[in-house]
Amino acid sequence: MVFEDICLICFILEKIYGGCSPTSIEESYREIGRTLFQNLINAWDICTNGTCRRDKYIEPIIQIFSHFVNVEEALKYMAGNNELLDVLVRAVDIAFMYTTLTAIHAYCVDPLWIISILTLADSASIVCHSGVLKVLTKASQGHADMKKEVAASILNLSSKRSNHSMLLNHNGILETIRCLLLSTELDARRRAAGALRNLASNKSIRARLISFKRGRIVDALIKVSNGDSKSKASSNAAEALKKLAVGRSSSELDENTELMQTVAKMTCSQNRFVRHFVTKLVINQANITECSVSSCKFISQCLIQIHDTTSSDKASTFLQISEAFLVQSCVLDNQEPMVHHDGFLRTISKLAISKHEVIRQNALSALIVLAKNPANQNGMCSNKDVLETAKKLLRKEGKDYNEARAIVLDLIALLASERENRPLLADCEDLVDAMLSYTESTTNSKEQSDGINTIMLFAPRAVGWNQVDINTAIQA
Repeated sequence: MVFEDICLICFILEKIYGGCSPTSIEESYREIGRTLFQNLINAWDICTNGTCRRDKYIEPIIQIFSHFVNVEEALKYMAGNNELLDVLVRAVDIAFMYTTLTAIHAYCVDPLWIISILTLADSASIVCHSGVLKVLTKASQGHADMKKEVAASILNLSSKRSNHSMLLNHNGILETIRCLLLSTELDARRRAAGALRNLASNKSIRARLISFKRGRIVDALIKVSNGDSKSKASSNAAEALKKLAVGRSSSELDENTELMQTVAKMTCSQNRFVRHFVTKLVINQANITECSVSSCKFISQCLIQIHDTTSSDKASTFLQISEAFLVQSCVLDNQEPMVHHDGFLRTISKLAISKHEVIRQNALSALIVLAKNPANQNGMCSNKDVLETAKKLLRKEGKDYNEARAIVLDLIALLASERENRPLLADCEDLVDAMLSYTESTTNSKEQSDGINTIMLFAPRAVGWNQVDINTAIQA
């Protein structure tokens, strides 16, 4: 049979099936379906063999395949037939050669559409095919209609967790999803965001998604999530971000330096939405109490950076930071790394003088917990920020600060209970004055007594004071 005869038969068959009802097509598949498909594959080989351009003869073959996608039995067979998948992949390749961003070839979208339908029938077979992911990556750079179908295929493949490793192991697929997410085509954006939402549900690959190209997927998700709040793309992106912000195990964090570098970079971002995301991530991570020394240092570093880059009116962020510090301080193994981490005592001291009572109480409670560990006391007694905060709070007036002043007094008493700490406290200028000011102002006799007893522990060593002065001040 000559080439022209084969092409004519394909044209006639396409016209016949184009006019058939779904029931007739289903009956046809049961009678001759598999034989027909094999003959169409053979016809395809003939039409594409050689160097001359015969792409116009390919269209009816692809159209015939498309008529069978609504037949469930045919779908399963097509998805598992590597030769047929080869035809669809090659059809996209050939069509792509004659397609521009503004002019799309007649049959370019159809094979991509068929692939997207087949991914619903048997995603495992599709994701394992050597050419499908490659051609999807290539077609994502094409016309807007092609982008929509590529995004649909990736969304369908991502719906099965068993496909995730195959997807991510394909070179270029994450960049493809990121580009689709930023596409001007709404359907492509929505589907790409949905695919990332599905992938983010798999905790074993979250770190990879976050650290991809130093956070570029997160940046894209944030951009889409801040778009039209009523769009499905925006809600999918927001859900993906929420899942990515979930804390991970200490071992996973320790083993992934790229993730830690990416998160640390995000804390310095000029984009407030990126900082909002990374704050959630770090806070969630901080609430996982079982963490290694390196994880604890990393969390402290991030919390300090977030604190330093947050504007003073963001009380909710400072509240979360204070809660995270309190949680971390209650873990014995975390205490020394926290106290000795550069900037930690400065940050917790700033939180301790917040005008918001709960933030204040969280920070002071964390300091009390840390001070109960003798290994931390020397560092706290010699820290200027801690002692300056103590003096400021002791001199605060008003009933709103009563509890804070009492906690500070307990903190100093705790530090002064160790003999070797007393010279350090005595060297702090005006600390005795601040404590005397507090004992004079409080009407609580127990607090007065506790304050005087604490003063007597280290005041004789204090600069500018002698025992006579102290006794006179106390009597006054």
